[in-house]
Amino acid sequence: MNKYLKKCIAVVLMSLMCFGGVAPLIFENTAYALEAKNSTFDTVYKKTTEYLAKKELKYGSEWYAIALSRAGEKVDNSYYVSLLEAIYNGTPSVANNSKAIMALTSMGKPVSDELLAPFASFSAVSNLYITSIASALLALDTNGYEIPISENADDQNTREKMVDFLLSSLKDNSIYDYGIDSAAMIVQALAPYCDDDRIKAVTDEAIEKMKVIVETNVSQGSDLCSSYAQLIIALSEHSLDSSQWVGKMLTYYCEEDGAFLYNGKVNDFSTYQAHMALTAYKRYIENRNSLYNMNDGYFKITDKGNNGYSIYSPIRTEITVFMVNYNEDLTIKNIVSENINVLANSENPINTDCDKIIVWDSTENMIPLCEVK
Repeated sequence: MNKYLKKCIAVVLMSLMCFGGVAPLIFENTAYALEAKNSTFDTVYKKTTEYLAKKELKYGSEWYAIALSRAGEKVDNSYYVSLLEAIYNGTPSVANNSKAIMALTSMGKPVSDELLAPFASFSAVSNLYITSIASALLALDTNGYEIPISENADDQNTREKMVDFLLSSLKDNSIYDYGIDSAAMIVQALAPYCDDDRIKAVTDEAIEKMKVIVETNVSQGSDLCSSYAQLIIALSEHSLDSSQWVGKMLTYYCEEDGAFLYNGKVNDFSTYQAHMALTAYKRYIENRNSLYNMNDGYFKITDKGNNGYSIYSPIRTEITVFMVNYNEDLTIKNIVSENINVLANSENPINTDCDKIIVWDSTENMIPLCEVK
């Protein structure tokens, strides 16, 4: 038995009573007719992903981590460690914790109660700049996180209070004084609440205003790659087509570098914003979870009875499957392992008869993904 397998089995034994874990999502490549200069959409997307993947991420790189994770890239574990160290050694704040929650959720990592604690206070949330309030609501809704109970009942935060606050801000035309980016982020945050006709009417009006403002600003010579990006994300969150805006944003693409431009120069801010917009559009086209709806990054195992098991994988990867059998006294009888290449967003059947099945991502830090029974 090789050393790797011994290590795997040892960790499996320790995990039989307690473990968990998730993984980020990856896309299946599909061809689009849309072109940017001489590059197809898929080529642009691939090269921009590669450009961002070369970055060495650390705490403060949350938007880069979100962009890469939602595109299916595995963010290096060193960033995860850096993020945790900063969170637990620093002063909690809604603004910083919002980005951390989105980054962790996009990476398939657990979000602790400590991270959510600052969201209990409505005054702590509402005293932020408006885009930070939108980020806070986006963070909570990435995976349906509950708002903690506040020690001061009169200051209890709720989603309803946050929605009403953002809605009021969106009705104020001053939100557009410096472009559309702030309004776009509010529209993105309000997307899950548009079953309410009152909210939908306001966001629909805002979307039309943003389209006019972007076109007007571009005609006046403004460099608006990031504004196009925010508009595309907003449209995608509302399940609206943004093809024409994607085409316009791609005029800022630098084919040589695989990045996006600001004032004619490669710019990392424009690049990760554009990349997130491309991911949002791609998810819309493929009828998948939106950019900020991150509850799709979980491995799931279904017990098929006599037909074995079916593993749903959110990513295309190699996994290690451990099949465990017990004696009558519940001691472990044997463990059989098998490495399997699984397809993304697919049911992958495994025909086996055992008492327990555990799935590990054999390529990433021995993190257990899921189990049955």
